[in-house]
Amino acid sequence: MTEKQFMTIVTVLKSAYPDQRLISTNEAFNTWYEMLKDIPYEELSQAVQLYIQTEKFTPTIAGIREKVMSLRPMERSNLEAWGMVRDAVTRSGYGYQEEYMKLPPDIQKAVGVAENLRDWSQVDMNTLDTVIQSQFLKSYHIVQNRMSEAHRTAPNVSQRIADLQQRILLPKPEKEPVKEAKVPIDPGIQRKLDETYEKLRRIPR
Repeated sequence: MTEKQFMTIVTVLKSAYPDQRLISTNEAFNTWYEMLKDIPYEELSQAVQLYIQTEKFTPTIAGIREKVMSLRPMERSNLEAWGMVRDAVTRSGYGYQEEYMKLPPDIQKAVGVAENLRDWSQVDMNTLDTVIQSQFLKSYHIVQNRMSEAHRTAPNVSQRIADLQQRILLPKPEKEPVKEAKVPIDPGIQRKLDETYEKLRRIPR
């Protein structure tokens, strides 16, 4: 989404909430844009319209991103995910690693490691469809929640925050000690000083 497209979104928001100081400075505009620019313009436009129609309070970045997520269809149900795993298990005698690699990334994370498919293939079907299924669905639910949370967060936000914290915490460079400038001595004066020093050195103590 370009800044020009986002300006259209801001115009809509301001017209819907004229009494609120919403995105009223350049800094606020830049912040909102950075947090939302990863969302396609058409998708964000629909989410903003839905927010205006269904919410009573002034929108926030988090609120807008939640509306975006609510408009995105779920990729697959829990039972669909388990069905893919169950099919992989039944084919996971010696080819468990190949079967694991065929699974979508989110299901791979829920399964854990490829060796689990091999181990599950060795249990009886009743245990597979009860205990193993329950364990997988709990893991799959956790994976989905984490992915959903990641989608609600603008990309690279964590990295930008980490960079800012690093700049704040970096120790300030120590100032180098000021070196005294050496003033050249006149050769005549230097010679007299040397002669005086030599005379003083010869005086018995």
